[in-house]
Amino acid sequence: MTSSHTPTPSADPSSAILVLADVNMSRSKVLRRFNKGELIKVHGVQMEDGVEVSNVLPGVYLRSDATPVQRKQAILASAARIGTYIFKSAVLYGDSAVLLGQNKDVLSLASFYDLLRSPMVIGGVLTVKAHRNPDVIGLTVVENALATDPLGEFKVKRFTEDYTFLCGFRKRVDNSTLIPPVSPEIQMRIAMSLLGLKKGGDAAKRNPDLEQRLLTTAGAIKMTTDKKMIPKYLHSFEAQTAEVAKVHELRVFWHDRDVGTLSSDGSSWEFDYLPAVGLKLSLSESTTEATQEVPNFMGAILPENSRSDTESLEDRMELFTGASRFISNISVHPVKDLESVQYVPDVLNARLTEFKADGNEFKGSVAPGMRQTLLDPAMLNSVRHNPAMPRISGMQVKLPCNLDKNGTLDLSVGKSFSHMVKLIGGANEYSSMCSMEWYGLSIAKEVGIMVEDFVIADIGLSTPALIVERFDVRVDYNDKRFILAEDLWSILGLRKNELKYSGDLMDVAKMVMAHSTDKTADATQLIAQSMVSWLIHNSDMHLKNLLMIKETTDPSKGFSSIRLSPAYDMMCTQVFPNDPVSAGIAIGGNRHHSLYGFVKLGEVLGFSSDQVVAMARYVSAKVAMAGATLAENLPPVIARHAKSASDIKISSGLIDERCGKMLDECDAFKLDPVAASVSPASQAPESAEVGSHLEAERRRSSAPMEFTDAAGAGECFDASDVAPAPRRSRSPR
Repeated sequence: MTSSHTPTPSADPSSAILVLADVNMSRSKVLRRFNKGELIKVHGVQMEDGVEVSNVLPGVYLRSDATPVQRKQAILASAARIGTYIFKSAVLYGDSAVLLGQNKDVLSLASFYDLLRSPMVIGGVLTVKAHRNPDVIGLTVVENALATDPLGEFKVKRFTEDYTFLCGFRKRVDNSTLIPPVSPEIQMRIAMSLLGLKKGGDAAKRNPDLEQRLLTTAGAIKMTTDKKMIPKYLHSFEAQTAEVAKVHELRVFWHDRDVGTLSSDGSSWEFDYLPAVGLKLSLSESTTEATQEVPNFMGAILPENSRSDTESLEDRMELFTGASRFISNISVHPVKDLESVQYVPDVLNARLTEFKADGNEFKGSVAPGMRQTLLDPAMLNSVRHNPAMPRISGMQVKLPCNLDKNGTLDLSVGKSFSHMVKLIGGANEYSSMCSMEWYGLSIAKEVGIMVEDFVIADIGLSTPALIVERFDVRVDYNDKRFILAEDLWSILGLRKNELKYSGDLMDVAKMVMAHSTDKTADATQLIAQSMVSWLIHNSDMHLKNLLMIKETTDPSKGFSSIRLSPAYDMMCTQVFPNDPVSAGIAIGGNRHHSLYGFVKLGEVLGFSSDQVVAMARYVSAKVAMAGATLAENLPPVIARHAKSASDIKISSGLIDERCGKMLDECDAFKLDPVAASVSPASQAPESAEVGSHLEAERRRSSAPMEFTDAAGAGECFDASDVAPAPRRSRSPR
């Protein structure tokens, strides 16, 4: 009766992350700490002295010292236990009834009584949908089951396979009954079970009474079904062998090393590591438990677009079938074509530093073919769909390019993908975006933050372009490192793009401190980068714009180096229409950052309050000075573009004002640390903040583009059609 998806119980229950207690123990007061010297047993788990716990729901606690990934895994692993603990009269419903737990982070429950009008989100990761369903009263469709999770075995009630299968063919739903959809892969699993199909064996003869049994069950609970579709669906499976044919079978390469197989049977995706690979692509993956789940990392390198924000990672795997080369040295090839694969190594044939003029302006050249492509929207679209063209994460228009030793920039079709060019159109209010990013990165560089290598460039268009150098590729052909860049969205175990704005720097800090091989340097980089981002009004700092670079010289072993990446995608977004004033990422739940928030962040990173205040004072003064100086000394390519020059002047004033406020907070802290350490209230609910940031990013990323050639002939097209690419992925050098 146990699901194959349930984890093995922990051998050491005292190390459990999740604990359940009597609901009445802390209804009015959250249990924050076990009293020193007092041992308390909660759900059979004896916690050691002084362990801190945080209250998720009445009676449901998590250890406070757990990392975000551990918290997520603990909640999802015990989803069925938590759900039936909260709703004691409920039974597992839909997909959850078959899996004895959650599916795609959703747990479905049902009861005869009214439960929830809207879904409940637990711990920010598990969505519980508790429906009212009178069918529960029919004991013939409810059965007892024994499930297993890290806390041990427990009994649950669930709907039978017959009933769950019938829900997929229900014709009419009573207004008082909410029927959750049964996902195609679960429906297929039930059908195979009912028909006696087993993986690796021959199809068993179908029970001749199966269809009648299903119809009898439906009649007993007065469920109206599509009687024609049920046998038709079952017969379609009888024609198949038990081993379902793979619709897609792709081999995944990291640099030139074969690391695993990504496959689909048409309804779900799986990932199998090769035995010789001794590490995991995602830091959120368990290194001890074998699983065929698609790593979060594979979703992090996929193209993003506004239509896919709410889709799960598995829903988007099909994108791998349309291209072979991706960011972070990953290539994907059909198994049947492996013998003909031409591996193109990504290395730095030349460095941007060799082709820079004053003001970080590009002094190289653009290949004629690339220039022609840039001026022809049809050609640009064709290049984007070319299977040999690498795919880049992110929404802004970016082109994968190669910079050769002569300083010539060209498209990277068939060539090393070493650099990328960011583009924006001329006849719209977002035409200054590349200049604004040059300005933001230049300020960060002046402060002393490690940033990606970049130049502003005139590549023959009506607006400046930004060229950036990848920091996740080998420096030359003698470099033997295997390099992988993973964003914090992936590291935190998230699987929907929209959640990139749901992050908190406190969680990011915990992950950096848990994994970094140079904690002091990365802690300094993270808090300084966060300060600069807030001071320059960069609302685009989110979980997909924070990376960790992982390196090894031997994939059969673990990573030898894991470091926070250089900063990138930094700009004052406040100059664009209706851009949120708040930050794209919270600190302790607050998106309106303050010295108080940075002091609390510093505690997680190992800094004293005095150190954080001193850092804030230095960064604020340096940002204000650099912003003013750069605004008065723009490189010619930016100065010639009126919109860029104007927006930089406006942002300089905004930055100066915010830096002044931060310096005032530093003075107040020096006079009275206690009074200055009062957390300011957030000005908007979390859901509203996330939505406004998503909408602002969509507007910036899909503004109409207009490229104009030297003769002045304009061509318009939609930026979203140029590159709905994956969110930036660049890694260390």
